[in-house]
Amino acid sequence: MESQAANDAGLMKFLWRQAQFTQQIQAEWLVNLGRKNAIERLSHLLCELYTRLSSAGAADQKSCDMPLTQLDLADLAGLTPVHVNRTLQEMRSMQLIELQSRRLTILDWESLRRIAWFDPTYLAVRSARDSFQAAA
Repeated sequence: MESQAANDAGLMKFLWRQAQFTQQIQAEWLVNLGRKNAIERLSHLLCELYTRLSSAGAADQKSCDMPLTQLDLADLAGLTPVHVNRTLQEMRSMQLIELQSRRLTILDWESLRRIAWFDPTYLAVRSARDSFQAAA
């Protein structure tokens, strides 16, 4: 691959962009895990999940499949499964999200995004906000 990249400027540029993209995501998650509390972490994770699935055409205006279990969420957010369960209940009571039949529905995108400190520019995709504005 090194020899191919050395002879192909387009491939080198692509690999460099991918490395930058990966670094941006890692930096965002270092902040997420190091500075945020449970509701901020889970809000960020759900915002990122929705944004990625939306950019791939795998989400509708306010919802997407939720392939992750509470144990998966706990592992990703650096929390215990019990803490994840309590935090998701809190998010439901705040009417931020609905989780039903392995489907995530975001009820209040702006509040969820604000709680998460979520800015999708690090993902280099179109903002999920556009999808929510279309639904309004």
